[in-house]
Amino acid sequence: MPPKTEDNLQNLTPGSIEEAPRYRRDIEEMRREITRLKDQSLTEGDFRQFRLQRGIYGQKQKPDVQMVRVKIPWGRLTSAQLLALADIADRFAGADRKGIAHVTTRQDIQYHFVSLDQAPDCMERLAECGLTTREACGNTVRNVTADPLAGVARDEVFDVSPYAEAAARFCLRHPVSQALARKFKISFSGSAADRGLNPMHDLGFLAAVRTEGGKAGRGFVTTVGGGLGPTPKTAQVLEEFTPVEDFLRTTHAVLFVFNRDWDYGRKNRNMARIKFLIEKIGIDEFKRRVFAERHRLRSESYPEIPDYSEAPPPAPSVSSPPGPDSAEYRRWRSTNVLAQKQGGYSIALLHLFLGDIRSDQLRALAGAAEKFSNGLVRTTVQQNFVLRWVKNEALPALYGELAKAGLAVPSAERLADITSCPGADTCQLGITSSRGLAGALVKFLREKRPNDADLADLKIKVSGCPNSCGQHHIADIGFYGGARTVGGKQVPTYTMLLGGHIGAEGSGYGKHFLRVPAKKIPAVVDKLLDLYQAGKRPGEIFRSFVARTGFDALKRELEPLTDLPESPDSDFFSDWGGTGTFTISTGPGECAA
Repeated sequence: MPPKTEDNLQNLTPGSIEEAPRYRRDIEEMRREITRLKDQSLTEGDFRQFRLQRGIYGQKQKPDVQMVRVKIPWGRLTSAQLLALADIADRFAGADRKGIAHVTTRQDIQYHFVSLDQAPDCMERLAECGLTTREACGNTVRNVTADPLAGVARDEVFDVSPYAEAAARFCLRHPVSQALARKFKISFSGSAADRGLNPMHDLGFLAAVRTEGGKAGRGFVTTVGGGLGPTPKTAQVLEEFTPVEDFLRTTHAVLFVFNRDWDYGRKNRNMARIKFLIEKIGIDEFKRRVFAERHRLRSESYPEIPDYSEAPPPAPSVSSPPGPDSAEYRRWRSTNVLAQKQGGYSIALLHLFLGDIRSDQLRALAGAAEKFSNGLVRTTVQQNFVLRWVKNEALPALYGELAKAGLAVPSAERLADITSCPGADTCQLGITSSRGLAGALVKFLREKRPNDADLADLKIKVSGCPNSCGQHHIADIGFYGGARTVGGKQVPTYTMLLGGHIGAEGSGYGKHFLRVPAKKIPAVVDKLLDLYQAGKRPGEIFRSFVARTGFDALKRELEPLTDLPESPDSDFFSDWGGTGTFTISTGPGECAA
């Protein structure tokens, strides 16, 4: 482990040495509060709120096993940070997750089965590489996310990275965001493709340019009040154009109004998100309050936007041979490689199985980032990694190195790349094993429908309960877990939704379609894909096919597959990836603690 010096802490987010004492204070406070918990001078309830604000989340297994969530602002990581994350996976992750890091749908990194006693040491190792768990959980501003292609996307209006960085720095430890009524999520998108998924966020910024007096100025279409969960809401426009000079003040004003005006949400946790405040008072009244607060904040000073831009790597000489032009390479290149707006460079997507990456793979990725890119990677909201600034002629050699590490899996962000929350495996609110189902569907697609695995117009997302941590509402085919009782026994089931999407064509949440026993889902997906392939018109994408065909017609074909026999065999009473008979085993959730 490197010595704990100021120099080792200077890449905090990224850069500022002034954060180092604050990181150390977080670690010292965590050690102290754990001691107080053990000697019973601190209640479990008070400790829960404290540790959640520091990114330490309880698992369902037992009280002293934790999930540790690491904030990765706008998904940016250096190769040195990748090596540190690999070290942490080996040292602190436990049980069957030893040596594994998990990429989340908020571009974070998570570790599971971490001993509570080891949490401070884990936080210390993170601080050494400039990362923190602070406010990754709890009723705070969570990780600020952004388009992982920002700065290199051909369709972007401008690079949103420095603005996402400014928002992350501003909100971290800010007094207004320490004890909100509920969690608060901010996102940035650089183009109409909306890869930051703004409509489902509490506060979203979409890059825009406005010309006044012959001079073009940068700004954002600012949206507010989006969110998923059992009651999904689509964000509404707060302001058609917020100049970049005003976006932090606007963020501050929105947080202030939410914090000040939503005491009802503190009393009723099911209604605590900002979307419900807006629903109660109306968007016009909400705008009035925010703009009045923003005017009051005119005298406040805000941090300057960091001068951030990514330079291309120094002209590399690829020493390793390019490798054969195999069918596997050509498929990987067709599904995992995108053209960069900077001529001569490409973007390579790394498809992770359910967001998991082993410590040896993190080290291989760090090496690839140094050798083929500019030493940087980004995580994605689809639970993957992105390498940018890869010279076009280096792609075969990059593929060869990724393949050695098991990281050259095709179908990145295609049909076979399924998003899943942790589900009943570790989450206290999880009803079903969403990871088990997602894994079964990946296997089914790869083995039974390999020609469909690479479909780009179709996404599947799975959640283990209605809370939508797997983002099932924005999937073409979404599932969330539940159960039904048959013959006195519980059968794991999923509610199936169709038609969710966010993108250049607009956004819409999926609509409830069928309730399906867990073990029948592959058959239902198989039949639905058959119907799509047989019935679609030339160039028609999946959700257009669904809209044209209609739910009633599709139900007539698929509903018979969802029936259980009068005397189901034992397989129906077990969950995917589970052993023994399925039973609901949930506990008090900590998302709203």
